[in-house]
Amino acid sequence: MNLIKPEWKDIAGYEGLYKVSNTGLVRSLNRDIYDACGKWISYRKGCVLIPFYSRKYKCVKLCKGGLEKSVFVHRLVAMTFVPNPDNKPEVNHIDGDTTNNVFTNLEWVTKKENMQHAIQTGLIPEGPKGENSKRAVKIAMYDLYGNFIRTFGSISDAARFLNASNPRIGSHISAVCRGTRYSSCGYIWRYVKDNEAVETKVPGIEDRIYSISQVKRKKYDIFRSAEILDKLKNNPR
Repeated sequence: MNLIKPEWKDIAGYEGLYKVSNTGLVRSLNRDIYDACGKWISYRKGCVLIPFYSRKYKCVKLCKGGLEKSVFVHRLVAMTFVPNPDNKPEVNHIDGDTTNNVFTNLEWVTKKENMQHAIQTGLIPEGPKGENSKRAVKIAMYDLYGNFIRTFGSISDAARFLNASNPRIGSHISAVCRGTRYSSCGYIWRYVKDNEAVETKVPGIEDRIYSISQVKRKKYDIFRSAEILDKLKNNPR
């Protein structure tokens, strides 16, 4: 096994405040803290930041000028250490392990390439081809408490069933399936793998901890879901 020698570089836009390593660590630097009037308050010693998870991806919070921003660690590493001559928009984990943010495990890809790799590594299931999409993936619909309701042959079928006015509802449902969004249109959505039984309950939902903003969104989604309950009753599957 080849060990990678850690190398630290400034994070673009946060020079003098934070650095990222080629092994996937982020640290703050020693600095003086001032208030809004420019008065010195204290001296803060730098340290390695403890990441939190946005589902399956490691994130850290960076602060500058009193503004806090959450960023994905793998994107920080890629933007700093992985060349992107073709200006591709997404970062792919080569081994399929989304927690392995060593720079040699990251590559810049297009959205299509990222999706193809996710299918090859089993991160998302590959479904049969449908009439209106290059790859129709079966999805399951759950209420906000994780109880199974029904399945759809594709995300497009689910969007049409919801009759949502938002043209981006399909991408929102897809984000829920990928784990980057909690719910859409008042429901939780999950990909269904071929030849596997559909989960009757969303795994781990009882252990989920909500922030205040998530609670507010959940309440909104409950009201949104009530709008189509009658439609579900009249059109079961």
